[in-house]
Amino acid sequence: MKRFENENRVSAEQQRWLTFGAVLMYSNFESSRTFTMINQRHGIESLKRGFENSWGISNGNEALLMLNKLSIANVHSADARKFFERHIKPIIDDEEKFKELAKEDEAINDYYKARNDLIYKHYTNDEISAISRFEAWDLGRVVFIARSSVCLGYLDENEVWPYIKKAADKASEIYSSWKEYLAAYYLGRAVAYGYNDSPITAIDYLLSNKNSPYNESIFSVKPDSKNGYKKIKKLVSSLLTEEQFWEIIEKSNKGNDLKAELSKLSKEEIFGYKYWWDYFHMESYNQALWAVAYTVLGGCSDDGFDYFRYWLVTRGKDVYKKAIQDADSLCNEFEDVADGEYPEWEEIAYAPMEVFEEKWDKDFYDAEDEAQESIEFIDTPRPQLIFEWNEGDEASIKAVCPKTFKKWWGNDKFLT
Repeated sequence: MKRFENENRVSAEQQRWLTFGAVLMYSNFESSRTFTMINQRHGIESLKRGFENSWGISNGNEALLMLNKLSIANVHSADARKFFERHIKPIIDDEEKFKELAKEDEAINDYYKARNDLIYKHYTNDEISAISRFEAWDLGRVVFIARSSVCLGYLDENEVWPYIKKAADKASEIYSSWKEYLAAYYLGRAVAYGYNDSPITAIDYLLSNKNSPYNESIFSVKPDSKNGYKKIKKLVSSLLTEEQFWEIIEKSNKGNDLKAELSKLSKEEIFGYKYWWDYFHMESYNQALWAVAYTVLGGCSDDGFDYFRYWLVTRGKDVYKKAIQDADSLCNEFEDVADGEYPEWEEIAYAPMEVFEEKWDKDFYDAEDEAQESIEFIDTPRPQLIFEWNEGDEASIKAVCPKTFKKWWGNDKFLT
C-alpha cells in the first residue's frame, strides 16, 4: 500500500480533507492518503452493483445529489440528534436505567452497545456523554461516495473535490478533534443503521497506530490567535503500539528486568508505555479476577486488587489475555510464585516514572504536562463492577472461580 500511496500522492491540504473519510476507507481496505482507489483496478462491476443497491446511485446526477446532501450533513444527522435528545440524554448519567432500557428498546440498545465499544478501549464515559451531534456519520461518507463515483466514471475528479472540502470544513466547525469526530461517526452510524461493530478494527488503527493518518493532518485549520495554526496532537496510545508494549513485558523477565527495558525507550515511548500499562490495569478490573485474588490471598482490598492486577500484567500477554476471558485460568499460575512472595506487586507500577526521572532528571508528571501541546493524553476509565459473589458467601465465590477455589481456598502458601 505504501508504494501505491507514494505513486498517487495528493497535496497536504487534500490529504487532510480525505482523512475525514478515513474510517470508511480503512474499513474497506482503502487508503485515505490518495484519491485513487486501490480497488479500482478490479471489482468495478461489484462496486457498481453495490453502489446502486445501497445508495441508489447509477449515474452522475444521482451521485451529485447524494454528495450535496451528505456534505451539508442532511441525510441522517438531524434524526440522530432528535433521537439522542429524546431517548439518550435523559438517561445518559444513570447507568442502571440506561442498561434496563437498552434491554427493552432495540434503538437504545444499538446506541448503548456502540457507546460501550468506544468506552472499552479509547474513550472515557464523559467524553462519549458529551457528544450530542452526529453529523460526522454523514460527513464521513462523502469521501467514499466521491471516490467511488469517479472510479465508476460517473463524475470527474474536479467535480467532487468541492464537496469533500465542504464536508471537511463543516466537520472541523462542529468537532474539536479527530477523536471526537470518530466517536460521533460511530455513534451516528449505530443510530441510523443499527449496531454493527465492523468499523472497530479501523477505529483501533486510527486511534492507536503510529502510522495513522490522524497523526499526519491537523483536525482544524482555524488559526489560533496566540500560536498561529494549531499543531497536530499525537495520541498517546500511538507513541508505542500494543504489540511493542507486550514485547517489553516479555523481555522484562516477568517484570524483574523491566526498568532495564524501559531505559532503552525515548521520552515519548515511555509516555506510550505508561498509557498501555494503565489501559491493561483498568481492563483487568473485573469481578471474576477479584474473586480469584480474594480466594488465593484470603481476602483482597481495593488497593490489594490494584497490586494483584499489576502482578498479572507482568505475567505476559498470553497469561493476561486468557485471564481476561477466564479468570479461573490463573489457577496454576500461582504455583510459580516463589515461596515468601505474593501475587501482588505495587512497586512495579512506579517503574516508568522512576526510569524517566533517572534518565532525564525530570519529574515524569511535569514532563507529561509540558507535552500536552503536542500529545493528547487519554485516561482509561475504570469499569463499573456488578459482583456475582459476596465475601461472606463461599458458595458464590466458588461459583465464579471453581478451579481456583478448589485448589487455593484456605491454602498455606500465601496465608501463613
